[in-house]
Amino acid sequence: MTVGHLFFAVMITPYILVAIQLEERDLMRAYGESYRKYREQVSTLFPFTAAKEITIVISSSKQF
Repeated sequence: MTVGHLFFAVMITPYILVAIQLEERDLMRAYGESYRKYREQVSTLFPFTAAKEITIVISSSKQF
C-alpha cells in the first residue's frame, strides 16, 4: 500500500461512517416504523452477521 492509498483509506472511512448515519436518518423519516423493524433484522455494516429472516416489505408512495 502506498502512502496515497493509506491517506485515502484514513480519510474516507470516517466519511463513510458519517454518511451511513445520515442515510439511516433519512430512511427513518421516509419509511418510519417499517424501516425501524427492518433495521432490527439486519446488520448495518456486515450483512451476514445477522442471520434473521426478513419479513418486512418497505414501500412508500414518495418519489426520490
